[in-house]
Amino acid sequence: MNPANPDPVLAVAAATQNFEPVTLEELGAAALMDRVDRKFLVPSAQLPNILRALSADYRILDVNSQQLFNYRTSYFDTPELTLYHAHHSGRARRYKVRVRSYSDTEAGYLEVKLKTGRDRTLKERVRLADGGLAPMEQLAREAFLGVTDSVPASSMREAMVAEFTRLTLVRRGIAERITFDLMLTF
Repeated sequence: MNPANPDPVLAVAAATQNFEPVTLEELGAAALMDRVDRKFLVPSAQLPNILRALSADYRILDVNSQQLFNYRTSYFDTPELTLYHAHHSGRARRYKVRVRSYSDTEAGYLEVKLKTGRDRTLKERVRLADGGLAPMEQLAREAFLGVTDSVPASSMREAMVAEFTRLTLVRRGIAERITFDLMLTF
């Protein structure tokens, strides 16, 4: 490792040492299945300073002494990319359909996110069981947030896979979360 250009994950891990931990059970309202999202790109070199500045007001998600978690997300769409084009054309109501896998725990969830015309994001999800229904069969059965009224589950296929490492901060006394996604690959 070059000292002038340290590994971003090691630098972030070092900057999280002053955070008090929070468990999954303690997340409560901060699970935020109905929320307002804001996304920002931040140069990885700035993350340690940002984290140090947040440590007094936020706690860090800690599961079995682990604070950095590996995710794999498969996004589903039609062959024509109907959901993608709805998102990028700014449609008021638009969906994301995905399977989120938590690599560290081997848990997987089928999730549907609905971006409303009122700047809110609604999310519903169900855990996928080993040997259970395939994700789009499960979607056809669940019909989360009305997505199958717009796009039939049978028309969707895996369109993109993203993998990343995440750390999650939870604000003290307020239902607010900040997540930092590192080392994104698509």
